[in-house]
Amino acid sequence: MPEPYARPRPDVGRYVDDTWRARYFAACDAVYALGAPARAELDVETAYGTTHVYRYGPDDPADESRTPVVLVHGAGSCSAMWYPNTADLSARRPVYALDTPGDPGRSVQRAPIHEPEHAARWLDETLNGLGLDRVHLVGISYGGWLVLNQAHRRPGRLASVIPLDPGGLEKVGLRFFVWLFAGLFATFAPKRLRPRLAAWLEQPVLVMPELRTMIRTAVRAYRIRRPAPLPLPDDALSSIRTPMYVVLGRRSLLLHPERQLERVPRLIEGARAEIVSGTGHGPQIDHAAEIDRRMLEFMDRVDAGVSIRSMTTNATSPLQVEIDALKGGSAELSRYAGQVVLVVNVASKCGLTPQYSGLEKLQERYAEQGFTVLGVPCNQFMGQEPGTSEEIAEFCSATYGVTFPMTEKVEVNGEGRHALYERLVGFADAEGHTGDIRWNFEKFLIGRDGEVVARFAPQTEPESAEVVTAVEAQLAS
Repeated sequence: MPEPYARPRPDVGRYVDDTWRARYFAACDAVYALGAPARAELDVETAYGTTHVYRYGPDDPADESRTPVVLVHGAGSCSAMWYPNTADLSARRPVYALDTPGDPGRSVQRAPIHEPEHAARWLDETLNGLGLDRVHLVGISYGGWLVLNQAHRRPGRLASVIPLDPGGLEKVGLRFFVWLFAGLFATFAPKRLRPRLAAWLEQPVLVMPELRTMIRTAVRAYRIRRPAPLPLPDDALSSIRTPMYVVLGRRSLLLHPERQLERVPRLIEGARAEIVSGTGHGPQIDHAAEIDRRMLEFMDRVDAGVSIRSMTTNATSPLQVEIDALKGGSAELSRYAGQVVLVVNVASKCGLTPQYSGLEKLQERYAEQGFTVLGVPCNQFMGQEPGTSEEIAEFCSATYGVTFPMTEKVEVNGEGRHALYERLVGFADAEGHTGDIRWNFEKFLIGRDGEVVARFAPQTEPESAEVVTAVEAQLAS
């Protein structure tokens, strides 16, 4: 007798049929081809089904022993979404990209994992099946909820967690679903309109045919049977002790970035949180190279045993202020969290302008130890910085070979004083001076904790014993 028909579980994701599954796999393979080639594909059996895993890198066999990176994708997608990141990350470390059961991909779900304890058990079993005892766990969106949940419930295998614009911090609101469905419908728009819609909706999927095909096919091919995860309550977040680096999109519609910038470090001891400008819900796609660099830097510092506290800044730190870079776009001062920063208001036509040379020598001497000079052009002192951004950049490069970062031209005194200097001028120098900047090339030293620790008069040379001693003391802290 034929076996009785077994109805699919209503809480387990599945493909609608074999034909659509094959179409989706073909669409995914076209996206995988945009990134680094996988060195192996693995299947790991768990109590919740079979987890399919892609293994990448590293380029140098000597790096095989480094703590690996594990990537967890967002809802409704698969590990192909990491195509912009796999090359950078796997150049220096082993990388494992998971297809989460319950989402389209090559994993096969047999039991639901939407309950927090089941999700943590599934991920722990997967890491165990891969033979991984210590990993840097990275997740985007729903994958961000999974890594936050793992850090709360089963952190034993985690060296660090990096949630990228994650779920799990706020309840998913209507505005996110409106954005999500608007983006989906926009994939059917005429080709000539897609670039404009992509910019408006911040949906790169619309202008990349491979991504667009994969997303559209997933909607037709797969039925997700999972409710939206609930956010972790404050006490759950407060229990996390794993080193954490949270990246938030400035225009995220999944959460309120400014709110979480303050909340996450307050609740999670030592957690580092940053807002990335020029992106919404996809920082690892919109700014792939920069986000990869920041993540790798964070992992390196965790592996080197750098204190978690030394990698964070509080919400009142000068490094949490928004200011544009000299060449446009955000200067992203929060990227310098955990570093030692010397902030200097600079000018091109001042008697102290030759101090650029000493500043550049400091940059070259200490940059690899976690130090940077930050030049802030200002034209308030006898009009000695009259040039455009392009002219200032050209002067600094051609005359002094400046490599340290520079911000836009701002005011440092008066009613128009920039917020950066509002947080600096209250600190006193060795002579007790506080308040207004006295002249070009006044210097403020910010320690690894993001707080101002020293102020130096304009005439104090960058390579003076006073400045060098202070810098080296902060680097050693």
